Amino acid sequence: MRIFSQRMLINTLLLAALLILARANYVAYQQIQKLLEANTMVLHTHKVIETADKTLVALAQVETLVTNYFLLGDKKLLLGIPLVINDINQNIYTLHVLTNDNPMQQKNIDILEKLFKTRIAIQSKIIQQYSNENKKLTFDLLNNPERLDIRKKILAIIGDIVSEELHLLSQRDLNYRVNAQKSNLLIIQAGTLSALLFLISIILLNYHLYRKNKAEYRQHKAERELIKSNKKLLRNKQRYDLAVKASNTGLWTWEVDTGKMFFSANFEHLLGYENNEFSRLFSTYIDKIHPEDHDAVLAVLNEHIENDLPFSIEYRMLTKSGDYHWYLSVGQLTKDDNGLRKISGSLIDITERKKIDKMKNEFISVVNHELRTPLTSIHGAITLLTKSEILNLSPDSNQLLLIAKNNCERLIRLITDMLDIEKIELGKMNFNFTRVSLIELINVAVQESKTYAIQKSIIINIVENAKQVYVNADRDRILQAITNLLSNAIKFSHPNSEVTICVDTKPNHMVRLSIIDHGNGIPTEFHSRIFQKFSQADSSDTRKQEGTGLGLSISKMIIEKHGGTIGFTTKINQGSVFYFDLPICSG
Repeated sequence: MRIFSQRMLINTLLLAALLILARANYVAYQQIQKLLEANTMVLHTHKVIETADKTLVALAQVETLVTNYFLLGDKKLLLGIPLVINDINQNIYTLHVLTNDNPMQQKNIDILEKLFKTRIAIQSKIIQQYSNENKKLTFDLLNNPERLDIRKKILAIIGDIVSEELHLLSQRDLNYRVNAQKSNLLIIQAGTLSALLFLISIILLNYHLYRKNKAEYRQHKAERELIKSNKKLLRNKQRYDLAVKASNTGLWTWEVDTGKMFFSANFEHLLGYENNEFSRLFSTYIDKIHPEDHDAVLAVLNEHIENDLPFSIEYRMLTKSGDYHWYLSVGQLTKDDNGLRKISGSLIDITERKKIDKMKNEFISVVNHELRTPLTSIHGAITLLTKSEILNLSPDSNQLLLIAKNNCERLIRLITDMLDIEKIELGKMNFNFTRVSLIELINVAVQESKTYAIQKSIIINIVENAKQVYVNADRDRILQAITNLLSNAIKFSHPNSEVTICVDTKPNHMVRLSIIDHGNGIPTEFHSRIFQKFSQADSSDTRKQEGTGLGLSISKMIIEKHGGTIGFTTKINQGSVFYFDLPICSG
Protein backbone atom coordinates (compact mmCIF):
# COMPACT_ATOMS: atom_id res chain seq x y z
CA MET A 1 0.00 0.00 0.00
CA ARG A 2 2.91 2.31 0.77
CA ILE A 3 4.45 1.73 -2.68
CA PHE A 4 1.07 2.31 -4.30
CA SER A 5 0.68 5.62 -2.40
CA GLN A 6 4.14 6.76 -3.50
CA ARG A 7 3.30 5.99 -7.11
CA MET A 8 0.02 7.87 -6.85
CA LEU A 9 1.80 10.88 -5.37
CA ILE A 10 4.49 10.86 -8.08
CA ASN A 11 1.89 10.51 -10.83
CA THR A 12 -0.19 13.33 -9.34
CA LEU A 13 2.81 15.67 -9.12
CA LEU A 14 3.89 14.82 -12.67
CA LEU A 15 0.35 15.33 -13.97
CA ALA A 16 0.13 18.70 -12.22
CA ALA A 17 3.50 19.70 -13.68
CA LEU A 18 2.38 18.64 -17.15
CA LEU A 19 -0.89 20.59 -16.81
CA ILE A 20 1.01 23.69 -15.70
CA LEU A 21 3.44 23.31 -18.60
CA ALA A 22 0.53 22.83 -20.98
CA ARG A 23 -1.07 26.02 -19.67
CA ALA A 24 2.25 27.88 -20.04
CA ASN A 25 2.64 26.55 -23.58
CA TYR A 26 -0.88 27.70 -24.41
CA VAL A 27 -0.13 31.19 -23.07
CA ALA A 28 3.12 31.23 -25.06
CA TYR A 29 1.20 30.17 -28.14
CA GLN A 30 -1.30 33.00 -27.62
CA GLN A 31 1.59 35.42 -27.14
CA ILE A 32 3.15 34.29 -30.42
CA GLN A 33 -0.18 34.70 -32.17
CA LYS A 34 -0.52 38.22 -30.83
CA LEU A 35 3.02 38.97 -31.89
CA LEU A 36 2.20 37.74 -35.38
CA GLU A 37 -0.96 39.87 -35.41
CA ALA A 38 1.03 42.90 -34.27
CA ASN A 39 3.59 42.27 -36.98
CA THR A 40 0.78 41.99 -39.52
CA MET A 41 -0.68 45.31 -38.38
CA VAL A 42 2.75 46.96 -38.63
CA LEU A 43 3.06 45.75 -42.19
CA HIS A 44 -0.52 46.89 -42.82
CA THR A 45 0.26 50.37 -41.49
CA HIS A 46 3.40 50.61 -43.60
CA LYS A 47 1.38 49.55 -46.61
CA VAL A 48 -1.21 52.29 -46.00
CA ILE A 49 1.50 54.93 -45.52
CA GLU A 50 3.40 53.72 -48.57
CA THR A 51 0.23 53.85 -50.70
CA ALA A 52 -0.55 57.36 -49.48
CA ASP A 53 2.98 58.45 -50.36
CA LYS A 54 2.60 56.92 -53.82
CA THR A 55 -0.58 58.95 -54.25
CA LEU A 56 1.23 62.18 -53.41
CA VAL A 57 4.08 61.27 -55.74
CA ALA A 58 1.60 60.57 -58.53
CA LEU A 59 -0.08 63.95 -57.98
CA ALA A 60 3.34 65.62 -58.10
CA GLN A 61 4.03 63.81 -61.37
CA VAL A 62 0.85 65.28 -62.86
CA GLU A 63 1.88 68.77 -61.71
CA THR A 64 5.37 68.25 -63.19
CA LEU A 65 4.03 67.06 -66.54
CA VAL A 66 1.65 70.06 -66.76
CA THR A 67 4.40 72.51 -65.80
CA ASN A 68 6.82 71.04 -68.34
CA TYR A 69 4.12 71.24 -70.95
CA PHE A 70 3.65 74.95 -70.21
CA LEU A 71 7.41 75.54 -70.35
CA LEU A 72 8.27 73.42 -73.38
CA GLY A 73 5.01 73.31 -75.29
CA ASP A 74 5.57 69.61 -76.09
CA LYS A 75 2.20 67.85 -76.26
CA LYS A 76 3.89 64.47 -75.93
CA LEU A 77 4.29 65.24 -72.24
CA LEU A 78 0.51 65.10 -71.88
CA LEU A 79 0.46 61.43 -72.94
CA GLY A 80 1.80 60.34 -69.53
CA ILE A 81 -0.95 62.13 -67.57
CA PRO A 82 -3.67 59.45 -68.08
CA LEU A 83 -1.27 56.75 -66.87
CA VAL A 84 -0.44 58.71 -63.71
CA ILE A 85 -4.14 59.43 -63.09
CA ASN A 86 -4.81 55.70 -63.42
CA ASP A 87 -2.10 55.07 -60.76
CA ILE A 88 -3.79 57.63 -58.48
CA ASN A 89 -7.16 55.89 -58.85
CA GLN A 90 -5.56 52.51 -58.20
CA ASN A 91 -3.82 53.82 -55.06
CA ILE A 92 -7.09 55.29 -53.75
CA TYR A 93 -8.81 51.95 -54.37
CA THR A 94 -5.99 50.20 -52.49
CA LEU A 95 -6.42 52.58 -49.55
CA HIS A 96 -10.15 51.76 -49.49
CA VAL A 97 -9.36 48.05 -49.33
CA LEU A 98 -6.64 48.37 -46.68
CA THR A 99 -8.83 50.49 -44.32
CA ASN A 100 -12.21 48.88 -44.94
CA ASP A 101 -12.55 48.12 -41.19
CA ASN A 102 -11.99 51.78 -40.16
CA PRO A 103 -14.99 54.11 -40.86
CA MET A 104 -12.94 57.22 -40.07
CA GLN A 105 -10.27 56.30 -42.60
CA GLN A 106 -12.92 55.40 -45.17
CA LYS A 107 -14.45 58.86 -44.76
CA ASN A 108 -11.05 60.53 -45.18
CA ILE A 109 -10.34 58.49 -48.30
CA ASP A 110 -13.73 59.42 -49.79
CA ILE A 111 -12.90 63.09 -49.26
CA LEU A 112 -9.42 62.52 -50.69
CA GLU A 113 -10.91 60.88 -53.78
CA LYS A 114 -13.26 63.83 -54.40
CA LEU A 115 -10.42 66.34 -53.92
CA PHE A 116 -8.24 64.45 -56.40
CA LYS A 117 -11.03 64.39 -58.96
CA THR A 118 -11.59 68.13 -58.50
CA ARG A 119 -7.87 68.81 -58.74
CA ILE A 120 -7.54 66.70 -61.89
CA ALA A 121 -10.59 68.42 -63.42
CA ILE A 122 -9.02 71.85 -62.84
CA GLN A 123 -5.74 70.67 -64.34
CA SER A 124 -7.56 69.36 -67.39
CA LYS A 125 -9.36 72.70 -67.80
CA ILE A 126 -6.05 74.60 -67.54
CA ILE A 127 -4.49 72.36 -70.20
CA GLN A 128 -7.51 72.85 -72.46
CA GLN A 129 -7.43 76.67 -72.16
CA TYR A 130 -3.66 76.68 -72.73
CA SER A 131 -4.15 74.57 -75.84
CA ASN A 132 -6.81 77.05 -77.04
CA GLU A 133 -4.23 79.85 -76.51
CA ASN A 134 -6.50 81.53 -74.01
CA LYS A 135 -3.61 82.67 -71.89
CA LYS A 136 -5.56 85.03 -69.68
CA LEU A 137 -8.02 82.35 -68.63
CA THR A 138 -5.13 79.92 -68.19
CA PHE A 139 -3.32 82.36 -65.93
CA ASP A 140 -6.48 82.96 -63.90
CA LEU A 141 -6.99 79.23 -63.42
CA LEU A 142 -3.38 78.71 -62.36
CA ASN A 143 -3.69 81.40 -59.70
CA ASN A 144 -7.17 80.36 -58.62
CA PRO A 145 -7.20 80.20 -54.79
CA GLU A 146 -9.48 77.16 -54.92
CA ARG A 147 -6.86 75.20 -56.83
CA LEU A 148 -4.21 75.97 -54.24
CA ASP A 149 -6.66 75.26 -51.43
CA ILE A 150 -7.43 71.81 -52.84
CA ARG A 151 -3.74 70.90 -52.79
CA LYS A 152 -3.49 71.93 -49.14
CA LYS A 153 -6.58 69.88 -48.29
CA ILE A 154 -5.14 66.85 -50.10
CA LEU A 155 -1.94 67.12 -48.09
CA ALA A 156 -3.93 67.54 -44.90
CA ILE A 157 -6.17 64.52 -45.60
CA ILE A 158 -3.19 62.33 -46.37
CA GLY A 159 -1.52 63.57 -43.21
CA ASP A 160 -4.67 62.61 -41.25
CA ILE A 161 -4.68 59.16 -42.79
CA VAL A 162 -1.03 58.58 -41.87
CA SER A 163 -1.51 60.01 -38.38
CA GLU A 164 -4.52 57.76 -37.76
CA GLU A 165 -2.55 54.68 -38.81
CA LEU A 166 0.41 55.63 -36.60
CA HIS A 167 -1.98 56.31 -33.70
CA LEU A 168 -3.61 52.88 -34.12
CA LEU A 169 -0.18 51.26 -34.34
CA SER A 170 0.91 52.97 -31.12
CA GLN A 171 -2.21 51.76 -29.27
CA ARG A 172 -1.78 48.21 -30.52
CA ASP A 173 1.89 48.21 -29.54
CA LEU A 174 1.02 49.43 -26.04
CA ASN A 175 -1.64 46.73 -25.59
CA TYR A 176 0.78 44.09 -26.87
CA ARG A 177 3.50 45.17 -24.44
CA VAL A 178 1.12 45.03 -21.48
CA ASN A 179 -0.15 41.57 -22.46
CA ALA A 180 3.38 40.38 -23.15
CA GLN A 181 4.54 41.41 -19.66
CA LYS A 182 1.61 39.56 -18.08
CA SER A 183 2.18 36.48 -20.24
CA ASN A 184 5.92 36.43 -19.54
CA LEU A 185 5.29 36.65 -15.82
CA LEU A 186 2.78 33.81 -16.02
CA ILE A 187 5.17 31.65 -18.11
CA ILE A 188 8.03 32.25 -15.63
CA GLN A 189 5.81 31.35 -12.67
CA ALA A 190 4.47 28.24 -14.43
CA GLY A 191 7.96 27.14 -15.44
CA THR A 192 9.32 27.60 -11.91
CA LEU A 193 6.42 25.70 -10.36
CA SER A 194 6.69 22.91 -12.96
CA ALA A 195 10.44 22.59 -12.38
CA LEU A 196 9.84 22.38 -8.64
CA LEU A 197 7.17 19.71 -9.09
CA PHE A 198 9.41 17.76 -11.46
CA LEU A 199 12.28 17.99 -8.94
CA ILE A 200 10.07 16.69 -6.12
CA SER A 201 8.79 13.92 -8.39
CA ILE A 202 12.33 12.89 -9.35
CA ILE A 203 13.39 12.79 -5.69
CA LEU A 204 10.38 10.67 -4.76
CA LEU A 205 10.90 8.43 -7.79
CA ASN A 206 14.56 7.83 -6.91
CA TYR A 207 13.56 7.07 -3.34
CA HIS A 208 10.90 4.65 -4.61
CA LEU A 209 13.41 2.90 -6.90
CA TYR A 210 15.97 2.74 -4.10
CA ARG A 211 13.49 0.93 -1.87
CA LYS A 212 12.75 -1.75 -4.43
CA ASN A 213 13.76 -5.29 -3.53
CA LYS A 214 16.24 -7.40 -5.52
CA ALA A 215 13.54 -9.42 -7.25
CA GLU A 216 11.93 -6.32 -8.72
CA TYR A 217 15.35 -5.03 -9.78
CA ARG A 218 16.14 -8.27 -11.60
CA GLN A 219 12.75 -8.16 -13.29
CA HIS A 220 13.31 -4.63 -14.60
CA LYS A 221 16.82 -5.51 -15.71
CA ALA A 222 15.46 -8.44 -17.67
CA GLU A 223 12.85 -6.18 -19.24
CA ARG A 224 15.53 -3.71 -20.27
CA GLU A 225 17.59 -6.48 -21.81
CA LEU A 226 14.51 -7.65 -23.70
CA ILE A 227 13.90 -4.11 -25.02
CA LYS A 228 17.52 -3.91 -26.17
CA SER A 229 17.21 -7.25 -27.88
CA ASN A 230 14.01 -6.18 -29.62
CA LYS A 231 15.62 -2.96 -30.80
CA LYS A 232 18.63 -4.86 -32.08
CA LEU A 233 16.35 -7.32 -33.81
CA LEU A 234 14.38 -4.45 -35.34
CA ARG A 235 17.59 -2.77 -36.57
CA ASN A 236 18.78 -6.04 -38.07
CA LYS A 237 15.41 -6.49 -39.77
CA GLN A 238 15.52 -2.96 -41.14
CA ARG A 239 19.04 -3.54 -42.46
CA TYR A 240 17.95 -6.83 -44.00
CA ASP A 241 14.90 -5.22 -45.63
CA LEU A 242 17.06 -2.38 -46.92
CA ALA A 243 19.63 -4.81 -48.33
CA VAL A 244 16.90 -6.87 -50.04
CA LYS A 245 15.31 -3.75 -51.50
CA ALA A 246 18.67 -2.36 -52.66
CA SER A 247 19.55 -5.67 -54.35
CA ASN A 248 16.19 -5.65 -56.16
CA THR A 249 15.51 -9.18 -54.90
CA GLY A 250 12.07 -10.63 -54.26
CA LEU A 251 11.52 -13.21 -51.50
CA TRP A 252 8.98 -16.05 -51.56
CA THR A 253 7.91 -19.00 -49.43
CA TRP A 254 5.94 -22.02 -50.64
CA GLU A 255 4.14 -24.27 -48.19
CA VAL A 256 4.47 -27.52 -50.11
CA ASP A 257 1.77 -29.39 -48.20
CA THR A 258 -0.87 -26.62 -48.31
CA GLY A 259 -0.06 -25.06 -51.69
CA LYS A 260 -0.02 -21.57 -50.19
CA MET A 261 2.64 -19.01 -51.06
CA PHE A 262 3.86 -15.85 -49.39
CA PHE A 263 5.66 -13.03 -51.23
CA SER A 264 7.60 -9.94 -50.23
CA ALA A 265 6.51 -6.55 -51.59
CA ASN A 266 9.60 -6.45 -53.80
CA PHE A 267 8.68 -9.84 -55.31
CA GLU A 268 5.32 -8.49 -56.47
CA HIS A 269 6.99 -5.31 -57.70
CA LEU A 270 9.35 -7.38 -59.89
CA LEU A 271 6.27 -8.83 -61.62
CA GLY A 272 4.60 -5.42 -61.96
CA TYR A 273 1.99 -5.92 -59.20
CA GLU A 274 1.08 -3.77 -56.20
CA ASN A 275 1.37 -5.07 -52.63
CA ASN A 276 -0.89 -8.06 -51.90
CA GLU A 277 -2.22 -8.01 -55.49
CA PHE A 278 -0.56 -11.25 -56.61
CA SER A 279 -2.41 -14.50 -55.85
CA ARG A 280 -1.11 -16.48 -52.86
CA LEU A 281 -1.63 -19.91 -54.46
CA PHE A 282 1.17 -22.04 -55.90
CA SER A 283 -1.05 -23.05 -58.82
CA THR A 284 -1.41 -19.38 -59.87
CA TYR A 285 2.32 -18.83 -59.52
CA ILE A 286 3.24 -21.86 -61.63
CA ASP A 287 0.70 -20.87 -64.31
CA LYS A 288 2.59 -17.57 -64.81
CA ILE A 289 5.69 -19.48 -65.97
CA HIS A 290 6.35 -19.58 -69.70
CA PRO A 291 4.99 -22.81 -71.28
CA GLU A 292 8.47 -23.72 -72.55
CA ASP A 293 9.93 -23.43 -69.01
CA HIS A 294 6.94 -24.85 -67.10
CA ASP A 295 7.94 -28.53 -67.02
CA ALA A 296 11.60 -27.78 -66.34
CA VAL A 297 10.72 -25.68 -63.26
CA LEU A 298 8.40 -28.36 -61.88
CA ALA A 299 11.07 -31.01 -62.46
CA VAL A 300 13.67 -28.96 -60.56
CA LEU A 301 11.27 -28.35 -57.65
CA ASN A 302 10.27 -32.03 -57.42
CA GLU A 303 13.91 -33.12 -57.51
CA HIS A 304 14.72 -30.56 -54.83
CA ILE A 305 11.93 -31.85 -52.58
CA GLU A 306 13.16 -35.43 -53.01
CA ASN A 307 16.89 -34.80 -52.60
CA ASP A 308 16.74 -31.76 -50.25
CA LEU A 309 19.49 -29.92 -52.14
CA PRO A 310 19.63 -26.18 -52.91
CA PHE A 311 18.43 -25.31 -56.40
CA SER A 312 18.98 -22.46 -58.83
CA ILE A 313 17.05 -22.10 -62.08
CA GLU A 314 16.39 -19.45 -64.72
CA TYR A 315 12.97 -19.17 -66.33
CA ARG A 316 10.48 -16.76 -67.84
CA MET A 317 7.35 -15.48 -66.10
CA LEU A 318 4.37 -13.47 -67.29
CA THR A 319 4.24 -9.99 -65.75
CA LYS A 320 1.15 -7.88 -65.14
CA SER A 321 1.85 -5.89 -68.32
CA GLY A 322 1.54 -9.08 -70.41
CA ASP A 323 5.27 -9.40 -71.18
CA TYR A 324 7.55 -12.27 -70.25
CA HIS A 325 10.64 -11.45 -68.19
CA TRP A 326 13.59 -13.68 -67.33
CA TYR A 327 14.12 -14.44 -63.63
CA LEU A 328 16.69 -16.29 -61.55
CA SER A 329 15.18 -18.22 -58.63
CA VAL A 330 17.16 -19.81 -55.79
CA GLY A 331 15.62 -21.76 -52.92
CA GLN A 332 16.03 -24.26 -50.08
CA LEU A 333 13.64 -26.77 -48.49
CA THR A 334 13.04 -26.69 -44.71
CA LYS A 335 10.72 -28.51 -42.28
CA ASP A 336 9.11 -27.19 -39.11
CA ASP A 337 8.56 -29.08 -35.84
CA ASN A 338 5.34 -30.61 -37.21
CA GLY A 339 7.05 -31.93 -40.32
CA LEU A 340 5.42 -29.42 -42.66
CA ARG A 341 7.63 -28.69 -45.69
CA LYS A 342 8.44 -25.18 -46.84
CA ILE A 343 10.63 -23.91 -49.65
CA SER A 344 11.98 -20.40 -49.16
CA GLY A 345 13.79 -18.60 -51.92
CA SER A 346 14.58 -15.43 -53.80
CA LEU A 347 13.76 -14.04 -57.24
CA ILE A 348 15.93 -11.68 -59.32
CA ASP A 349 14.99 -10.09 -62.63
CA ILE A 350 17.73 -11.02 -65.15
CA THR A 351 15.93 -9.84 -68.30
CA GLU A 352 18.54 -7.20 -69.09
CA ARG A 353 21.35 -9.67 -68.51
CA LYS A 354 19.68 -12.12 -70.91
CA LYS A 355 19.36 -9.39 -73.54
CA ILE A 356 23.02 -8.49 -73.13
CA ASP A 357 24.03 -12.17 -73.34
CA LYS A 358 22.00 -12.55 -76.50
CA MET A 359 23.57 -9.46 -78.05
CA LYS A 360 27.04 -10.67 -77.01
CA ASN A 361 26.46 -14.13 -78.46
CA GLU A 362 25.18 -12.64 -81.69
CA PHE A 363 28.23 -10.37 -81.86
CA ILE A 364 30.61 -13.26 -81.20
CA SER A 365 28.83 -15.29 -83.88
CA VAL A 366 29.20 -12.43 -86.35
CA VAL A 367 32.86 -12.06 -85.44
CA ASN A 368 33.45 -15.78 -85.84
CA HIS A 369 31.60 -16.29 -89.12
CA GLU A 370 31.72 -12.90 -90.83
CA LEU A 371 35.22 -11.71 -89.85
CA ARG A 372 37.40 -14.66 -88.94
CA THR A 373 36.85 -16.66 -92.15
CA PRO A 374 37.45 -13.74 -94.57
CA LEU A 375 40.47 -12.59 -92.54
CA THR A 376 41.98 -16.08 -92.65
CA SER A 377 41.56 -16.15 -96.43
CA ILE A 378 43.04 -12.66 -96.80
CA HIS A 379 45.96 -13.59 -94.56
CA GLY A 380 46.63 -16.72 -96.59
CA ALA A 381 46.52 -14.80 -99.88
CA ILE A 382 48.85 -12.10 -98.61
CA THR A 383 51.26 -14.71 -97.22
CA LEU A 384 51.41 -16.40 -100.62
CA LEU A 385 52.06 -13.03 -102.28
CA THR A 386 54.92 -12.23 -99.93
CA LYS A 387 56.53 -15.60 -100.71
CA SER A 388 55.84 -15.51 -104.45
CA GLU A 389 58.90 -14.96 -106.63
CA ILE A 390 56.92 -14.68 -109.85
CA LEU A 391 55.41 -11.26 -109.09
CA ASN A 392 58.85 -9.65 -108.78
CA LEU A 393 57.44 -6.84 -106.60
CA SER A 394 59.42 -3.77 -105.66
CA PRO A 395 60.73 -3.38 -102.05
CA ASP A 396 58.01 -0.79 -101.30
CA SER A 397 55.30 -3.17 -102.52
CA ASN A 398 56.75 -5.98 -100.43
CA GLN A 399 56.76 -3.66 -97.41
CA LEU A 400 53.07 -2.84 -97.93
CA LEU A 401 52.25 -6.55 -98.19
CA LEU A 402 54.19 -7.19 -94.97
CA ILE A 403 52.23 -4.43 -93.17
CA ALA A 404 48.95 -5.91 -94.44
CA LYS A 405 50.06 -9.40 -93.33
CA ASN A 406 50.99 -8.14 -89.82
CA ASN A 407 47.67 -6.30 -89.43
CA CYS A 408 45.75 -9.41 -90.55
CA GLU A 409 47.63 -11.48 -87.96
CA ARG A 410 46.86 -8.85 -85.32
CA LEU A 411 43.12 -8.96 -86.12
CA ILE A 412 43.13 -12.77 -86.16
CA ARG A 413 44.78 -12.78 -82.70
CA LEU A 414 42.18 -10.33 -81.40
CA ILE A 415 39.30 -12.43 -82.72
CA THR A 416 40.87 -15.64 -81.37
CA ASP A 417 41.34 -14.05 -77.94
CA MET A 418 37.75 -12.77 -77.89
CA LEU A 419 36.41 -16.22 -78.81
CA ASP A 420 38.59 -17.85 -76.16
CA ILE A 421 37.30 -15.51 -73.45
CA GLU A 422 33.71 -16.11 -74.53
CA LYS A 423 34.19 -19.89 -74.45
CA ILE A 424 35.75 -19.80 -70.99
CA GLU A 425 33.05 -17.52 -69.54
CA LEU A 426 30.24 -19.66 -70.99
CA GLY A 427 31.94 -22.88 -69.93
CA LYS A 428 32.15 -24.04 -73.54
CA MET A 429 35.95 -24.38 -73.66
CA ASN A 430 36.94 -28.02 -73.21
CA PHE A 431 39.90 -28.77 -70.97
CA ASN A 432 41.64 -32.11 -71.48
CA PHE A 433 43.55 -32.61 -68.24
CA THR A 434 46.60 -34.87 -68.40
CA ARG A 435 49.87 -35.22 -66.52
CA VAL A 436 52.30 -32.83 -68.24
CA SER A 437 55.83 -31.61 -67.53
CA LEU A 438 55.90 -27.90 -66.71
CA ILE A 439 59.57 -27.60 -67.79
CA GLU A 440 58.70 -29.10 -71.18
CA LEU A 441 55.91 -26.56 -71.66
CA ILE A 442 58.30 -23.73 -70.75
CA ASN A 443 60.81 -24.88 -73.38
CA VAL A 444 58.07 -25.04 -76.03
CA ALA A 445 56.88 -21.53 -75.10
CA VAL A 446 60.45 -20.21 -75.33
CA GLN A 447 60.88 -21.74 -78.80
CA GLU A 448 57.60 -20.21 -80.00
CA SER A 449 58.61 -16.78 -78.63
CA LYS A 450 62.21 -16.91 -79.83
CA THR A 451 61.61 -15.04 -83.11
CA TYR A 452 59.71 -12.28 -81.28
CA ALA A 453 62.50 -12.03 -78.69
CA ILE A 454 65.16 -11.68 -81.42
CA GLN A 455 63.12 -8.88 -83.03
CA LYS A 456 63.06 -7.05 -79.69
CA SER A 457 66.76 -7.85 -78.92
CA ILE A 458 65.77 -9.76 -75.76
CA ILE A 459 67.57 -12.77 -74.24
CA ILE A 460 65.44 -15.44 -72.51
CA ASN A 461 66.95 -17.33 -69.55
CA ILE A 462 65.41 -20.32 -67.76
CA VAL A 463 66.23 -20.97 -64.09
CA GLU A 464 65.11 -24.47 -63.06
CA ASN A 465 65.06 -24.61 -59.28
CA ALA A 466 62.64 -27.54 -59.44
CA LYS A 467 63.29 -30.03 -62.23
CA GLN A 468 60.72 -32.32 -63.78
CA VAL A 469 57.70 -30.85 -62.03
CA TYR A 470 54.44 -32.32 -63.31
CA VAL A 471 51.00 -30.72 -63.17
CA ASN A 472 47.53 -31.99 -64.03
CA ALA A 473 46.63 -29.61 -66.84
CA ASP A 474 45.41 -29.06 -70.37
CA ARG A 475 48.71 -28.91 -72.24
CA ASP A 476 47.60 -26.43 -74.93
CA ARG A 477 45.86 -24.07 -72.51
CA ILE A 478 48.71 -23.87 -69.99
CA LEU A 479 51.09 -23.38 -72.91
CA GLN A 480 48.85 -20.53 -74.09
CA ALA A 481 49.02 -18.91 -70.62
CA ILE A 482 52.82 -19.22 -70.44
CA THR A 483 53.21 -17.85 -73.98
CA ASN A 484 50.95 -14.86 -73.16
CA LEU A 485 52.96 -13.98 -70.05
CA LEU A 486 56.29 -14.49 -71.85
CA SER A 487 55.34 -12.37 -74.89
CA ASN A 488 54.01 -9.70 -72.52
CA ALA A 489 57.38 -9.61 -70.70
CA ILE A 490 59.31 -9.41 -74.01
CA LYS A 491 57.03 -6.64 -75.28
CA PHE A 492 57.62 -4.36 -72.29
CA SER A 493 61.33 -5.07 -71.73
CA HIS A 494 64.04 -2.63 -72.73
CA PRO A 495 66.10 -3.65 -75.79
CA ASN A 496 69.26 -5.70 -75.07
CA SER A 497 67.87 -6.81 -71.70
CA GLU A 498 66.90 -10.22 -70.31
CA VAL A 499 63.65 -12.00 -69.50
CA THR A 500 64.04 -14.72 -66.85
CA ILE A 501 61.76 -17.72 -66.29
CA CYS A 502 61.92 -19.34 -62.83
CA VAL A 503 60.29 -22.52 -61.54
CA ASP A 504 60.10 -23.02 -57.77
CA THR A 505 58.18 -25.38 -55.51
CA LYS A 506 55.99 -23.79 -52.82
CA PRO A 507 54.35 -25.02 -49.62
CA ASN A 508 51.05 -26.94 -49.78
CA HIS A 509 52.31 -29.01 -52.72
CA MET A 510 52.27 -26.11 -55.20
CA VAL A 511 54.66 -25.02 -57.95
CA ARG A 512 55.26 -21.41 -59.00
CA LEU A 513 56.28 -20.25 -62.47
CA SER A 514 57.63 -16.67 -62.51
CA ILE A 515 58.50 -14.55 -65.54
CA ILE A 516 60.74 -11.57 -64.75
CA ASP A 517 61.31 -8.58 -67.05
CA HIS A 518 63.40 -5.40 -66.71
CA GLY A 519 61.03 -2.83 -68.20
CA ASN A 520 59.45 0.34 -66.88
CA GLY A 521 57.17 -1.39 -64.38
CA ILE A 522 53.41 -0.99 -64.02
CA PRO A 523 51.86 2.33 -62.85
CA THR A 524 50.14 2.15 -59.46
CA GLU A 525 46.80 3.39 -60.81
CA PHE A 526 46.73 0.44 -63.25
CA HIS A 527 47.28 -2.35 -60.67
CA SER A 528 43.58 -2.97 -60.00
CA ARG A 529 42.80 -3.32 -63.72
CA ILE A 530 45.80 -5.37 -64.84
CA PHE A 531 43.80 -8.60 -65.40
CA GLN A 532 40.65 -6.96 -66.78
CA LYS A 533 39.65 -7.39 -70.41
CA PHE A 534 40.98 -4.86 -72.94
CA SER A 535 43.14 -3.25 -70.24
CA GLN A 536 46.42 -1.57 -71.12
CA ALA A 537 48.48 0.86 -69.04
CA ASP A 538 48.90 3.07 -72.13
CA SER A 539 45.41 3.40 -73.64
CA SER A 540 46.18 6.39 -75.86
CA ASP A 541 45.80 6.34 -79.63
CA THR A 542 49.58 6.77 -79.97
CA ARG A 543 50.75 4.00 -77.63
CA LYS A 544 54.05 2.38 -78.57
CA GLN A 545 53.18 -1.25 -77.74
CA GLU A 546 50.62 -3.21 -79.73
CA GLY A 547 48.25 -5.74 -78.24
CA THR A 548 44.61 -6.62 -77.67
CA GLY A 549 44.64 -6.19 -73.90
CA LEU A 550 43.15 -9.70 -73.56
CA GLY A 551 46.25 -11.86 -72.97
CA LEU A 552 46.47 -11.39 -69.20
CA SER A 553 42.72 -11.77 -68.78
CA ILE A 554 42.75 -15.08 -70.73
CA SER A 555 45.77 -16.31 -68.75
CA LYS A 556 44.00 -15.56 -65.46
CA MET A 557 40.89 -17.48 -66.56
CA ILE A 558 42.96 -20.48 -67.70
CA ILE A 559 45.00 -20.63 -64.48
CA GLU A 560 41.87 -20.38 -62.32
CA LYS A 561 40.22 -23.20 -64.33
CA HIS A 562 43.23 -25.32 -63.31
CA GLY A 563 42.68 -24.55 -59.62
CA GLY A 564 45.60 -22.13 -59.49
CA THR A 565 46.20 -18.45 -58.76
CA ILE A 566 47.96 -15.70 -60.73
CA GLY A 567 49.52 -12.42 -59.61
CA PHE A 568 52.33 -9.94 -60.10
CA THR A 569 54.81 -7.65 -58.38
CA THR A 570 56.34 -4.53 -59.92
CA LYS A 571 58.70 -1.64 -59.29
CA ILE A 572 58.72 1.52 -61.37
CA ASN A 573 61.77 1.75 -63.68
CA GLN A 574 63.01 -1.67 -62.50
CA GLY A 575 60.61 -4.18 -64.02
CA SER A 576 57.82 -6.61 -63.18
CA VAL A 577 57.32 -10.23 -62.16
CA PHE A 578 54.25 -12.14 -63.31
CA TYR A 579 53.70 -15.55 -61.72
CA PHE A 580 51.14 -18.30 -61.32
CA ASP A 581 50.83 -21.20 -58.87
CA LEU A 582 49.50 -24.65 -59.81
CA PRO A 583 48.97 -27.84 -57.78
CA ILE A 584 51.75 -30.38 -58.32
CA CYS A 585 50.59 -33.64 -59.88
CA SER A 586 51.75 -36.51 -57.66
CA GLY A 587 52.53 -40.00 -58.93
